[in-house]
Amino acid sequence: MLIHIYGPGGPYPAMNYVAKEFNKYQNKCRAVVKAGPLPVWKKEALKNGDIVYSGSEDMMEDFLRKLPNIDKSSIKPVYYRPSAIIYRDITIKSFKDLAKPGVKILVVNGAGQVGLWQDMAMKYGNFKLLKAIEKNISHISYNSKDALEYWNTHKNVNAFIIYNIWAIANHIKDYYIPKRHVIYRDMDISLTYKGDKNPCAKEFYNYVIEAKQAFKYFGWSY
Repeated sequence: MLIHIYGPGGPYPAMNYVAKEFNKYQNKCRAVVKAGPLPVWKKEALKNGDIVYSGSEDMMEDFLRKLPNIDKSSIKPVYYRPSAIIYRDITIKSFKDLAKPGVKILVVNGAGQVGLWQDMAMKYGNFKLLKAIEKNISHISYNSKDALEYWNTHKNVNAFIIYNIWAIANHIKDYYIPKRHVIYRDMDISLTYKGDKNPCAKEFYNYVIEAKQAFKYFGWSY
């Protein structure tokens, strides 16, 4: 029996790995994960979705509005990850260095990262820091995949604010987690009403919740 799983790209490397491990010992169940922005898989998820996962609480709330087949009572926060700064300029050693004149910053304002850089900048109520960093933002992407492509093709950008999991999944070594300004956001997992009736979906749902070490390998905490 197939388990149709849908969600964003951020958690996908971990989810797909867990699905493959799940499939190794299964004869009757097979987990299939499709990831990307909601418009890529919305129609399929409404038709055959068993499980939907998100990249943040606000993303799951958005899914609830647009995917009425999600069983709200099944939503469970399972793992979380920190914000990070990928850098090219080795002089960028702290979050405040992003405020230096001439620094070019790439940010994501969507896909579970709405307001992320602002929350990092304003963590201690430093409005001056927020205004200085805002001046240095050279490009805003609306999902992480597009942002990563922009980063790879625009070598003049000095720093890139995104979650650590994207650096890990793409084997990027030059990044750090700004401890004083770090923001954590979680991923949720949910069953659809169809998934509620699919014993394989319920088994995989619980399997994901217990797959702590696999998610840790991909940069998630629990």
